[in-house]
Amino acid sequence: MEIFELYCSDIKSKLNYFATWAPNMPLTLGDYGVFNPEKVFRRIGNITQDFSLDFTPSAPAAKTEFTHASKKVRMSQFELSAAERIAGFETGVDIKFAAERSFYASFAGCEGTHIADLQLLGERVLQQRETGRWEDDWVVVCEVMRSDKTVVYIAGANNAEVKLGVKASENPNIGEVGVNFSRLMSESVNTLIDGEAGLTPLFRVASVQKRLLSLKPPTFRPLAESADKPSKIAEEFYVFEELK
Repeated sequence: MEIFELYCSDIKSKLNYFATWAPNMPLTLGDYGVFNPEKVFRRIGNITQDFSLDFTPSAPAAKTEFTHASKKVRMSQFELSAAERIAGFETGVDIKFAAERSFYASFAGCEGTHIADLQLLGERVLQQRETGRWEDDWVVVCEVMRSDKTVVYIAGANNAEVKLGVKASENPNIGEVGVNFSRLMSESVNTLIDGEAGLTPLFRVASVQKRLLSLKPPTFRPLAESADKPSKIAEEFYVFEELK
């Protein structure tokens, strides 16, 4: 399994959001595209620009933070040198990756917005489908998380390492917006995103979905974390299904 497959599948499993790849790929509400065989989203365009399908975005939700480290990733503090303390660093944070392709990701100050009138938009998408302009495997980005600070490190080999100088104390989380840090060294790490602002590392999608065991027409609804929902809901209206 490739690095991007592991990263995207692990984020989806643990955080219940799809992950953008690469992590600094820009996404906006209304972007549409496909999931390739590796379950990584590939953008085609935007429904407003390409189909004149307008929608109403929600007000931004309260900010939150997402942090996840895959297996065999360990964080610890280390003693700073005199020169590093003179430079203003208060704490040294060492991130060790025992296994190749393991990763650490932190998305701080995430502000979520979604398409507020998704059902109305879905009706218009289904109309496009009836005219042959919409493909069944296309999905629409219906929710995005924009991060004030995105940190992603992915190991390119066993025993990779990143050392950070942090201008904060009390066991800091390097993804927190107020933490000022600098990378002091890195070894065998092939993806390094050091606190970039304004990225959209997490998102959710909606798509045309056929109703199982029913003669009723397809619906347009979100893909979510579980397919284990009552069959009556699947027959009648929304069911949140897992992308398999």
